[in-house]
Amino acid sequence: MANEMAKVIVAENVNKVNLIVTHIRPHFDEVLAVHLLICYGNNIFPGVDEADIETWTEGKMLKEYAGKTAAQLLAEQGILCVGTCGGIFDEHGNGELTCAHLVAQYLGVADMPELQKILKFCKRVDHDGKSMPFDLHTVMKEMYEDFGDDDEGMQIVFDWAMKAIESHILGQKYFFNCADEFAKTGEIINGGPIKIATVISNSSKMHKWIRSVHSADVIIKKDKVGRMIILPTLKKTQGIIDMRDLARVIRMMEMRKRHVSSRNWKLLEVAGTIDECSCWYFYANGDQLLNGTPTCPDVEPTKLSLKDATEAVAICCAAKFDPCKKERCEKTCNKYQFGLIACRQKRFSEIEKK
Repeated sequence: MANEMAKVIVAENVNKVNLIVTHIRPHFDEVLAVHLLICYGNNIFPGVDEADIETWTEGKMLKEYAGKTAAQLLAEQGILCVGTCGGIFDEHGNGELTCAHLVAQYLGVADMPELQKILKFCKRVDHDGKSMPFDLHTVMKEMYEDFGDDDEGMQIVFDWAMKAIESHILGQKYFFNCADEFAKTGEIINGGPIKIATVISNSSKMHKWIRSVHSADVIIKKDKVGRMIILPTLKKTQGIIDMRDLARVIRMMEMRKRHVSSRNWKLLEVAGTIDECSCWYFYANGDQLLNGTPTCPDVEPTKLSLKDATEAVAICCAAKFDPCKKERCEKTCNKYQFGLIACRQKRFSEIEKK
């Protein structure tokens, strides 16, 4: 209630925010706080989305604005202080919240799903002091050393960090939008011990969303052009699916659709691409089958449907969960044609006996 009252008082006393001020070499939390104000704060702080941004030293505050509080600067001159001057968004000395958290709570956006990861990161690197070498927070500090403390140098670092924050939050929005898209085109198939998720989507976040929400063992995603990727979750599928089998079965199915034939099992299961089926790339190190990626957008779309790919996964699981109980390998078996690795020992031992 007190916080809401403060917002009303601010709104009544500020005609327009024309300047946002923070301290020199602003930390990640101040930059994030400014970003939140620009994106979500205009209804409480009119003009903040178009305000200029400056970094001030303590000396400038004492010399040019001696005796002025942050509240007075805001009310009288439209100067909004962030992370400095002892104002409502100055975290120094509070011992609990970062500057960004103060802003997020004040604006009522602290619980927005797309802000959870970045606010948690902000607390870790700023409040808890637990930085990693390639954290944005750490890189900013190194960039200050590189570009210097003058206005131009700090502007370069500030703009870079703002763009990185913007891109992350946008990516999080895409992530949470996956729920609606999956509801329209997605399907969860419980194939015995394997949970398969299929979906039509162009989102690069979709497979991460599916794993986080549905814990799928295998994700089959087809984009709206027709390109497909097959992504097993290694910890769950190791020992269940031999990816050499899946690479071979997918390629065999693809080649049949294209009226191309090959009896060379070893060729069909090799990593990378093969001339006979160039639209599929077997990324063996990551155990992935890729029919085009954002870095290879010109690959011809597969002729396989999501149902075809699901069937391929089921065939490759069968050797583990529906093992052959016959004494002799028979051509009438629906797995015979695919040359599954688990079947070969029996198959070729019979040939040797003859």
